[in-house]
Amino acid sequence: MLTNVIFILIVLTALAFSAWRWYDHRADLQARNRLATMQPTRPTRFDPSTLVDLPETARRFFLYAIEPGTPLYTVTNIKMTGQFRMGTNADPKYLEMTATQTLAAPTGFVWKMRASRGVISLSASDSESWTRFWRMDLPLSILVVAVSVPMILWVWPL
Repeated sequence: MLTNVIFILIVLTALAFSAWRWYDHRADLQARNRLATMQPTRPTRFDPSTLVDLPETARRFFLYAIEPGTPLYTVTNIKMTGQFRMGTNADPKYLEMTATQTLAAPTGFVWKMRASRGVISLSASDSESWTRFWRMDLPLSILVVAVSVPMILWVWPL
């Protein structure tokens, strides 16, 4: 009987976490799709005369980096790799990271990352309206507690 209850609790916990994660992924995708629709079909083109009021160094940079007549898209998708710091300056505890970002200037953004090292795994998303972090080892920790506490009470009753 106790084994059945424990099994049902584990399954329900796993289903609840899965539903929550699915909802978060769906919200990320909807936000990214919303931002993508803001891309103009006929973007304005870069005109050096728009730089007149900028400081000299900024004008020089933009004139070097952007060819006159280049379409100025306002929505872009960026892929990145690197490290995500989980510790302090003295002990940074870096996790290897990959991320994507949809950037729709000046309207908004969605940044989504995944990082891991060994059994530690982290995923997150961030936007102009939310920040979500998921420690993938957290469900494992909950599972260990959910199984071990009833087992200890069963083996060594109070």
